Amino acid sequence: VPALIGKTKTITMGVGQNVIDIPKLVVKPHGKLRLVGVPGTTEVIIRVIPGELRLRRLAQVELAGGLTPEQVIFVVDGPIRVSGGGYLRGTTLGAGTTTIGGGGVADGQLIGGGNINVRRSVQVNLHPFQAW
Repeated sequence: VPALIGKTKTITMGVGQNVIDIPKLVVKPHGKLRLVGVPGTTEVIIRVIPGELRLRRLAQVELAGGLTPEQVIFVVDGPIRVSGGGYLRGTTLGAGTTTIGGGGVADGQLIGGGNINVRRSVQVNLHPFQAW
């Protein structure tokens, strides 16, 4: 997985639990990280260590192939930032500050070791990670 995603990056999962390790994940404005499940995909764990997870303006994480936010978790050692209008699907477990910018959407659960900042007009839809 590249650390910097411009337009769209699609990753197709396998059967069972899938673990992806990456040092940093940034999705550029209007960009998309598309995670695709297959029949039998149970969980997707994306470990962003030691870096940050950042969705810039209007960027998104999209789920397809039957994947749901309850099956996806981002484990992040640094800060998590979803800029204005961004759309994050899946639970975030962050060691640093988590910020969801104005007009952003989080489908999942926001868990942080630092502050969790939710700006105006943000929508958080609770979908806890199912493997806990």
